Amino acid sequence: MNPNSPSTHAPQQEQQALMELLSHSILRYAERDGTQPLTDWLAHSLEQEGQLAPQAAHSLASDFVAHIGRSHQLRSELQQHQQQKKSRASWLAEKIEEIAVKTGASPVEVAAATTLFSDQALQANANQASQPAKLEWNRITRLQVAQELEQSQQHQAAQSLLQQVQTLVHDPELLQQSPKASQLVDDYLQGKLPLNETTGLQATLATATDIAARKGLLGEEFQKERETGKIGPEWFSRHSFTGTENVRIIHAAGTGKLNPTTAMNVITDTATSAAIGAAEIFCGRLGGSVGAVIAGFFTGGNPVGIMAGQIIGKAIGSTLARIAQTPVRKAIQKGMEAIKNVAGNVVRKTVGAVKSVGKSIASFFGF
Repeated sequence: MNPNSPSTHAPQQEQQALMELLSHSILRYAERDGTQPLTDWLAHSLEQEGQLAPQAAHSLASDFVAHIGRSHQLRSELQQHQQQKKSRASWLAEKIEEIAVKTGASPVEVAAATTLFSDQALQANANQASQPAKLEWNRITRLQVAQELEQSQQHQAAQSLLQQVQTLVHDPELLQQSPKASQLVDDYLQGKLPLNETTGLQATLATATDIAARKGLLGEEFQKERETGKIGPEWFSRHSFTGTENVRIIHAAGTGKLNPTTAMNVITDTATSAAIGAAEIFCGRLGGSVGAVIAGFFTGGNPVGIMAGQIIGKAIGSTLARIAQTPVRKAIQKGMEAIKNVAGNVVRKTVGAVKSVGKSIASFFGF
């Protein structure tokens, strides 16, 4: 592990402050004046708590709303693609190529960015005796890399779910004295919240995690990377989207709405669409310089964002579960019990893909 990376066990005081910030944000969203545009409301939070100038705050708030909306759109497209009996891997290959054309990055650079936004380290092969053959993206390798990336997505999604098993249902309740907050969370987890309100809740949590980073609650190293722009708004949007959606899918497994295998597939679709969406924004922001930035992540250790992402994913999931009312909490617990064996099997079956896709991408960059 990189000694500069934050521990997955954040100091207790910072963990508590993070949970309070997330729960307070949900409460404020539940009680907000619905006549005020969402971006204006989020921008006000960024001005007051994140110390941003008005124009910068409004731009960032707009980014969060747009990024979350794009993740929902991409997941819908992916699921429609699969309903046509097409594979997740072929969808990945197509999206990677579309992003490459749109942004000027190479397809392998886009694949590398997607890997980064899947909470995976890009790591050089220290045992490579000679210079590896440089990977070229063509009609043969495109599906090979996409299939490895798909399996890697399955692995990371399942591993992330298993890490949430204890934190989702065993912590004390939150905001039970605030019926609006509990009802909002219950409606979201039960799938009753309209898409625009769902997007608003997820953008609110993306905003809250950005503010947490600015306050140093995710570690000093991460705070520096946020301030320098190395960590952009797409990172926060991606983790808010997956952190919230995973709990909703687990709840659906607990009520019998989804069987465990289907639930695991939807969780993988969620992670895949969020990673592609974040990579699309990342590559668009950096353009032709994306390769140089990605090459900088080949340091032999985990990028700081991976550890922070694990902290955020657990915190968001736990916050929602703790605010939910007892019947919903029980359904989440039942869902975790139902799905954890499926997730464990996925982790075991796909562990090799994480190494394979890393080696393929590393070879493109000459590592």
